[in-house]
Amino acid sequence: MAIFFAKFIKPIHFPNAKIYASDVLSEAIEIARQNAIKNNLQNDIEFIQSNLFDEFSPLLRNKFEIILFNPPYLPYEPYIKEKNKKKIDYSWEGGKKGIETFEKFLNQLKDFIRESGSVFIYFTFSSNSPLELLYSKIEARGFQIKIIKKVHIFFEDIILHRISKSYL
Repeated sequence: MAIFFAKFIKPIHFPNAKIYASDVLSEAIEIARQNAIKNNLQNDIEFIQSNLFDEFSPLLRNKFEIILFNPPYLPYEPYIKEKNKKKIDYSWEGGKKGIETFEKFLNQLKDFIRESGSVFIYFTFSSNSPLELLYSKIEARGFQIKIIKKVHIFFEDIILHRISKSYL
């Protein structure tokens, strides 16, 4: 997502934007870094290996106005014991109900979005997750929700959402 944003969106709409890309998996960061080099964007994106915002510098607090987020959203599979988990499981497993990772994101988000103007967070989620519960948690934090696009793929609908907040 960061490479697409850096290559196609930033030059037209946000020429002064700083782009940060993060993932919990070091392998995902390394592949993204290689793709940035192939697209001559290595100086346009800062890569951070992090579980959500855990490893983000305190200097980035209250700086973000747009966040693109592709969270793990499938419910936890109880037959996968913690000791048997593979790294790749962290890329799809969103917690027992499928929304717990997103909840942690929401809890950390308040420290990293800017406190004036408007902020927008774009994210994908599956129709197999408890969306009404997710939406209520988002609204309880003062965000408005809009569904941008819904696409049926295999066993689920993948839904692109935008949540936003405006400050006076």
